[in-house]
Amino acid sequence: MKNNELITIDNTDVTMWDFPALRERLEERLARYEKTVYTDENIKAAKDDRKLLKDVKSSIETERKKYKEKCLAPYNAIEPEIKSLVAVVDRHINAIDSTVKDFEKRQKEIKRQEIRDFYDRKSAHLGALSDALFPVLLDEKWLNASTARNKYEQGVLEAINLAAGDIEEIKKTKSPFEEALLRVYSQTMSMDAVKSKAAELAESLKSIAPQVSVPAQAAEAPKAAESAPAQPDGAVTLKIYADEISLNRICDFMKAIGVRYERV
Repeated sequence: MKNNELITIDNTDVTMWDFPALRERLEERLARYEKTVYTDENIKAAKDDRKLLKDVKSSIETERKKYKEKCLAPYNAIEPEIKSLVAVVDRHINAIDSTVKDFEKRQKEIKRQEIRDFYDRKSAHLGALSDALFPVLLDEKWLNASTARNKYEQGVLEAINLAAGDIEEIKKTKSPFEEALLRVYSQTMSMDAVKSKAAELAESLKSIAPQVSVPAQAAEAPKAAESAPAQPDGAVTLKIYADEISLNRICDFMKAIGVRYERV
């Protein structure tokens, strides 16, 4: 018999417990804690009550774990034998699975090429961005055997039309960062990413060349910007040591301020 002032638990199988009676007794005796207010002055009482409640919980949990262990004993004894049977079956499943997966992979590659061929026939007006956009707009679901031809063709056409509209919108801005913005779009197909990049480039250009007036549309991309200033007479050879990302940014800046350059 496990006793304390809150609950008495008989040392019998938990299946013999009178759970409604135990719950009613607990709720009745725990009700006083709902009305108790603990402050700094009675913190010792709070700690004592917490210990008491933890003891009650521990007593209940101990009986639960004992019963669980008892219930699981027959299962634990036979589990290894069951797993050994499953392992025999798995060995053959795995052997077949590799063949099936190889077939499915080859079928997806065939379908990917079919989609690419259709895309190439319909995306000529995307120009130089066509190749870069394909992996971005490709929906992997189109490669599933369950996806019909008319379904993926419709999806491809919708993606191409969306891209064409966005590209036209970017070009209409006459942004000095047009090439960089188109590159971002070809990687993301996101106009939000384009606008964010335009603002970033405009801000960076202002910080490194404050004497250069950067049109507001370089950041907002809404209307035409003025032509870049003419290249002055003479030329200077400059070596720049930078990674590809930084080099692209530098090139964007030079274009924005009207500097012609040649990558060798």
